[in-house]
Amino acid sequence: MEEKIRALIDRMKTEHCFIRSGVWKDIEIDYGIKYAKIVSILSNGQRCAVNFIDLTTGDIYRADSWRQKGRWLGDVEAFFN
Repeated sequence: MEEKIRALIDRMKTEHCFIRSGVWKDIEIDYGIKYAKIVSILSNGQRCAVNFIDLTTGDIYRADSWRQKGRWLGDVEAFFN
């Protein structure tokens, strides 16, 4: 699962409009016990949670806040099909 998450992040770094426009400087992953948190680093240095990925199922959730996942968006497999 970690390889697919890393591939998703690499794809976001090249294709996401916020990266290309300069709003985000970088995207990184913070691994927890159950979820991986996708974190964007803004151009002013602030960190912002973007998505949560369930490490067992691969489900992707929108981040409602730094610690809380929101609605379901899809799974990691769907982004590669």
